[in-house]
Amino acid sequence: MANRIMLNTTSYHGAGAIDEIATEAKAHAFKKAFVCSDPDLIKFNVTSKVTDILDKNDLAYEIYSDIKANPTIENVQHGVQAFKDSGADYIIAIGGGSSMDTAKAIGIIIANPEFEDVRSLEGVAPTKKPCVPIIAVPTTAGTAAEVTINYVITDVERKRKFVCVDPHDMPIIAIVDPDMMSSMPKGLTASTGMDALTHAIEGYTTKAAWEMTDMFHLKAIEIIGKSLRGAVENTKEGREGMALGQYIAGMGFSNVGLGIAHSMAHTLGAVYDTPHGVACAMMLPIVMEYNQECTGEKYREIARALGVEGVDSMSVEEYRKAAIDAVKQLSADVGIPSKLEAIKEEDLQFLAESAAAEDWDLSDNVGWSPDSQDPSTYLDILKSTSSDNTKTWFGFDSGSENAGAKAVGLDEYNKLVDEAGAETTDIAKRYEKYAAAQAWLTDSSLVLPTMASTGAGTFVSRIQPFSGAFAQTGSKGSSTYYKYIKVG
Repeated sequence: MANRIMLNTTSYHGAGAIDEIATEAKAHAFKKAFVCSDPDLIKFNVTSKVTDILDKNDLAYEIYSDIKANPTIENVQHGVQAFKDSGADYIIAIGGGSSMDTAKAIGIIIANPEFEDVRSLEGVAPTKKPCVPIIAVPTTAGTAAEVTINYVITDVERKRKFVCVDPHDMPIIAIVDPDMMSSMPKGLTASTGMDALTHAIEGYTTKAAWEMTDMFHLKAIEIIGKSLRGAVENTKEGREGMALGQYIAGMGFSNVGLGIAHSMAHTLGAVYDTPHGVACAMMLPIVMEYNQECTGEKYREIARALGVEGVDSMSVEEYRKAAIDAVKQLSADVGIPSKLEAIKEEDLQFLAESAAAEDWDLSDNVGWSPDSQDPSTYLDILKSTSSDNTKTWFGFDSGSENAGAKAVGLDEYNKLVDEAGAETTDIAKRYEKYAAAQAWLTDSSLVLPTMASTGAGTFVSRIQPFSGAFAQTGSKGSSTYYKYIKVG
């Protein structure tokens, strides 16, 4: 199978790169820009760094700022009408992922009006025409939206985010100027930087990864690991490194996809308005632990890229732990919280279903192949743990009093689960059987189950006691597996 790489037609990098906006606008004979930028960037005179250049070069523009941190369907629809009213023929997107995603959706719908409901863009929509030309100017070092074919929109009514993947939305020009990122506060710098690291690590460990994307991702991990702490302190070297590192990560993951840390982060953002980078940073080490058995030697290279010494003399278990610990340490050093206090037990089932509903193969990082279009093929895990944020849900500790033990009646539960997992031809019956297993578990008040899948992806997981909130589903056939959601 051929591997595809899609990148910007042109990109500019380095301090002062924004001056090239005028050069490109003139070269393309553009008439009027539709400038997408959020209210805070306008308020703090970040947007004006670009509009001043347009003014200086007598280039017409109109600003659109009805953009939220997690852009909504309404933001997009309002933007489509504003674009039509403006008479613009190209878009300049200034900001982080929010401005970029809004601009991409607007540009796609203007060129493909049959998708004006916005929801129909979810997944890989069959658009026919390239979007309105976009010049993308990132002001955060994390999303890499300027070099990706992805964008994310929030459906407020349904309390969920949906991902759109469309080669037609790629900005034709990226302007990656670290000076545009210098006004980011520490918290935003940290969260967007950890988002970039999540892109690089998930992209590197996805099943679709290959030699060229591995090259991008490992270099991105190295640059981000060296630069993020300095960027948080607003050093010149840190800002320049993060501007480059996050872009290189985007060059890779946009072409091979991401994993379940992102599906869960999107859900947290939709329900609790959690900043995307914060959610990614909290989920990344958990997902890395969850995926480690399916990653071969890749964690050794992640550890090496993050500056861990002596990895070649480590055992597999040691270098995998070293990679995960290095991620945790970086996250802690830049001030990312380890727990999301907002999570409510009553939301868990909805959070799981929403995360599972994303329209790409969320199992790419896991090494199994459930049908990701079927929301009941897996239950995603959201976790907050003990105060030291150690991971306790995966596997039995050898010293635990529950190690290897079976609670009273567990055989009956396992029988129900096995019957459900074996039902591969009638989806409705499979759902019914899993529901029966869940009902039995709830009625029995069993909170320490041994949950074994029925195929090649078999593993055993443990849930510590808590107030009754967890659920499970299984995928079809040999790739059956379970994921858990837990409130600590």
